[in-house]
Amino acid sequence: MKKPGKTGSKKGRAAILICLCGLCIAASALLCACGGEAKAPEKTPLQIAEELYPAASALEEAIFGKGLPAGEGEGSSPLDAGCAGYRRVADDSPFLTYDAFFAALVKVYTPEEAVALLRAGWVTALEVKPRMNADSDGRVLTDPAFEGKTLLDAPDFENAVIVEETPYLTVIGLPFVKEDGETVVKKVKLALCEDGVRRFDSTVRPAG
Repeated sequence: MKKPGKTGSKKGRAAILICLCGLCIAASALLCACGGEAKAPEKTPLQIAEELYPAASALEEAIFGKGLPAGEGEGSSPLDAGCAGYRRVADDSPFLTYDAFFAALVKVYTPEEAVALLRAGWVTALEVKPRMNADSDGRVLTDPAFEGKTLLDAPDFENAVIVEETPYLTVIGLPFVKEDGETVVKKVKLALCEDGVRRFDSTVRPAG
């Protein structure tokens, strides 16, 4: 015959073990949630490229494509910096000042690519007037007579592929679908900058 005392003590120890296990699990969950040790998964190059694309698309449209919308007024001082012939951008322009344009540029592109794009839109050969300028107030001016290119703007990130990858540079094959259904693949470079942030090291929109 089993003694009641021993059976009761075994049941008591089992209950205590179960309680301790429950407390350990709860404590572990609390540490993960509140301790700050659990880090969010790092974004993939494709995810980063998709996030950066809208800003890069707007910048490249301003430089190479349709350009910024022109307003009614000329420069605040049409005589300085060769502003004659330009018009102030409209109030609904995505970029109103040179500083805003430059800040957006360096946020999306590597320093080298940002300089190249700045030269393409703001500084050209002496015999060719640049597409954009700025008046003495820093307001962006645009040349309404400038004829830009047609740029594709239907990227298919779901079918994008990694063409080449190193710790510092990723080359992405990014498909664009034209209106006639034809697919054009643009090789887009995403580079790791010195501040630890990945930015585009190439243009992202092909000509249509």
